Amino acid sequence: MYLFIGISAFVALYLFYVDYGRKESIKRHLPQPVVGDIYKIKRNDENGNQWLVYFKLVEISGERLVFNHSKMQTDASVDYLQNHYNINEPIIYTRKEINDIAAGKWNTYQRDNTILVEIMRR
Repeated sequence: MYLFIGISAFVALYLFYVDYGRKESIKRHLPQPVVGDIYKIKRNDENGNQWLVYFKLVEISGERLVFNHSKMQTDASVDYLQNHYNINEPIIYTRKEINDIAAGKWNTYQRDNTILVEIMRR
């Protein structure tokens, strides 16, 4: 019984720590994007399945942000497979669109429930 409580408490604290770290990465990196930043975007498809896609920032041109998207999309549990990017099909967002995604304004059916999960900078 105590083992179960201990494991449950550890898992809850770990998940809180991960969520907090992701939110902090968005606050820290969103205002000043840098080429090479990787944006983790979560979306739903028409069947309601959630998919995680990586977008690597390759160009900043005024208000335009140009990304290469990962060649694969996976469910949220296997995202390490996505560190390979399609350089032939760039995706362009404005800074306003990225800020709207981060603010949850694209978390609607019409926008595939798009959510910014994390920004990674290496």
